[in-house]
Amino acid sequence: MYIDAAHAFGKWSGPGIIIIDTETNECWIAGGKVFPAKTLQPCLRANSGPLTINQLELLALVTAVTTFPEPFKNRDCLVFLDIVSCLKADVHGTAKVEDMSEMANVLHISLARLRVNAVFLHVPGLVNPADIP
Repeated sequence: MYIDAAHAFGKWSGPGIIIIDTETNECWIAGGKVFPAKTLQPCLRANSGPLTINQLELLALVTAVTTFPEPFKNRDCLVFLDIVSCLKADVHGTAKVEDMSEMANVLHISLARLRVNAVFLHVPGLVNPADIP
């Protein structure tokens, strides 16, 4: 799975999600300029500051796992991300920023419920196929 997010400050935000099932050769792709950035701001904690690309990328990953659970059930999964702070939150299941920590917790609970053995890896942004142009 490849995950990315885009954020044009004050204009729009959106996820980039590519899920490839190497056993069935099925592929799921989702993303684009899907919502105004200000739409998510009320969902964040008051002390978290403005919406960041880090939060959006982690949200894209949680969205992928909760929207498309079937390809993950009882499987091994490689997850490629291009933001190191998001990668760190995914690996550890927590983060210093409360919003990131809560999303990382939701991710780990979702993966556990699906019995997914996930490995999180860094991919340079310029070669991430989920990168929104």
